[in-house]
Amino acid sequence: MEVAASGTATAIVEYFHHTHPMKREISTNALLGSLLAVPSEGREKTSSWKHYNKLGTLPFINMGKGTGSYNREIENMQEARKQGIKSWHKGSTARLSAGYLSNTADNKPNGFNTEKDFVGWLIKNDITVCDLGAGTDAVRYKGGYVKRRSLGCKKLPAL
Repeated sequence: MEVAASGTATAIVEYFHHTHPMKREISTNALLGSLLAVPSEGREKTSSWKHYNKLGTLPFINMGKGTGSYNREIENMQEARKQGIKSWHKGSTARLSAGYLSNTADNKPNGFNTEKDFVGWLIKNDITVCDLGAGTDAVRYKGGYVKRRSLGCKKLPAL
């Protein structure tokens, strides 16, 4: 939160309002670590995925691995990391693909469209987005409480 709070208004406006979601920088380690911190029920197209960070809506570096599931994003980010790709940015030769759980609202240009945009900003700044914390067992969602398990972040193994 310190990084988010210290960000200048100009930098935040530039990120959200002057870049297309499919052209925003991605830190390989931060996105991979964040994806690995989401429990399996937060990775699939079920009603419960909405109770987790919206990582499955973010673009990912597509290295041609896997098909049709959230695990595809993990496999591709692992391959990107293995090949030494530290980040995706304008001018990168690697291809981006829309996240498995994304929809058209997630990829509209020029604005802050959904809560996933803030998560993307954190990842761009090389911040791993962990789940709520291993001691948390419920979230407040649309006026009610939803019981769910939570995982802490795991350190990525050295290459």
